[in-house]
Amino acid sequence: CFASDGGGLFTAVLGKGEWTFFDRYHIVANRHCANKVTWPQAKSSSFAFTGKFMDVLTLAPKPGLDVRMCALGDVSCLTPVAKATSDSAGEATLEWTLATIDEFNGYLSVASPPGASDPIADQFIFLGFPLTEPKSFPISAFTTFSKATLATLPTVLPSGSDAGGPSGHILMTAYDCWGVLAPGVAFTGTNFGGAPVVYAKGMNPDPTATETDGRGSALVLGVPAGPIQISMVPKDVGAVVGTTTGFVRENSLSVFLVMPTPLTGP
Repeated sequence: CFASDGGGLFTAVLGKGEWTFFDRYHIVANRHCANKVTWPQAKSSSFAFTGKFMDVLTLAPKPGLDVRMCALGDVSCLTPVAKATSDSAGEATLEWTLATIDEFNGYLSVASPPGASDPIADQFIFLGFPLTEPKSFPISAFTTFSKATLATLPTVLPSGSDAGGPSGHILMTAYDCWGVLAPGVAFTGTNFGGAPVVYAKGMNPDPTATETDGRGSALVLGVPAGPIQISMVPKDVGAVVGTTTGFVRENSLSVFLVMPTPLTGP
């Protein structure tokens, strides 16, 4: 299945901490904050994140995962700012402190330890916004793919895997100005390499769909490895209102959370 109320290819739920989207955006209406978004000033040098990781097919918790928070510029995550191992409930808590009070731009790196019996595909989660609050992470639950499951997807869905060269896969989720999963959004990327965007329609992927439904999600399979920027274009706006920058790794899954962001220009 592509998504479900309990899980699916990707599940993201709003956290219950101190942070809300109402603090972060100059909200006008559902998506009419376009070109009006500003990020707030950082309030602390310390940050905390707790996430829950589950299998995409069974929603069973995934214990023993290596979970790291990495600075966006550290593309190999050689010096993570925090790391933890998911417990028996699939939960991992990361805490870190910067040298000064400042926002933090980063991504999550999630992987199975060496020798795991059913290893997940390496997963990189790009947040789409800077962290500015001590407990400021709005997403608390993530689904993971086994290596076998991820390898199967390009054989049953349209992909760019036949383009040659190292490639990975992308899962994108759109949010509106309220932090709610956004329907009616088209995604574009700086280097999909000819791979088509496959949007969710109800419980399943629909290769004929041209925009997100209420689940806000889409896949791109067989994307050339390397840096990439994902943009969201709400059909009722007709222009890019938000971007998220990250990268694609060979045989891995890159997850992009895309929401209205500050943009330059009119």
